[in-house]
Amino acid sequence: MSAYFTDVEVILSMPAKEYFARPEISRSELVSLLESPAKFPWNRAHPITATPAMQLGSLVHALTLTPREFDAEYLVSEESSRRTKGWKADVDLAEQTGRECVLTRDMGIAEHIAEAAQAAFPAILEACQKEVAIIATHAETGIRVKARLDLLHSEYVADLKTTKAADRSSFQRSVGNFRYDIQAAFYGDIAGALAGLEHLPFLFACVETEEPYMTAEWDLDEDWIEHGRADYERALGLFKKYEAEGYPTTLGKGTLIPKPWQL
Repeated sequence: MSAYFTDVEVILSMPAKEYFARPEISRSELVSLLESPAKFPWNRAHPITATPAMQLGSLVHALTLTPREFDAEYLVSEESSRRTKGWKADVDLAEQTGRECVLTRDMGIAEHIAEAAQAAFPAILEACQKEVAIIATHAETGIRVKARLDLLHSEYVADLKTTKAADRSSFQRSVGNFRYDIQAAFYGDIAGALAGLEHLPFLFACVETEEPYMTAEWDLDEDWIEHGRADYERALGLFKKYEAEGYPTTLGKGTLIPKPWQL
């Protein structure tokens, strides 16, 4: 039985927009809270605009994990540029129908990346449920949380990760920079609670976004999982505290002490 999450609820086939609109706190919000408690209320109310890399990742996910729903989520524009009147008209049409507009050239790149992922991870893609939304309660704080798992198996969780560099040293840096350790611990613990366990192993199925679209499969050792778990639990504690007492209103005040390398 899980020591971390209770009241676990699985919701299949939940559209991404519906998931992101739910009020429960997510892994990315916990990372944002750790980075800056003072900025957290603003960041939560004003989600960041997707970067080109994020948009490409979303395209690859849709093509790889939920291809049957692709036409309901995307409109592919035949225009060659986002500066044309035709592109603007396609964007308007996409918005009217609740879809996202993408250029044909971006679609072509995403298709190549998706093909590389499908060729590299057939067993994982075949064996797992796709895009599984899970709602749960954090046992210690009582806070309701949410997670949207790319790939869920009874014995593990996997995340399809588009990345510029998937080799060991580069992806290891990405784990630290983007706090993927929190993701692995948070999602693995929530999925573990669903399975009646403390934790399910978490795999990163990586595919590069530049030719020749190399792939890699990584997991994190127990020390890194423990580090991620300690930080997501600390973030949940801060969330409970600040929701009750109010968030910081400044970034600090005091005397700055130089680091040795600054002198």
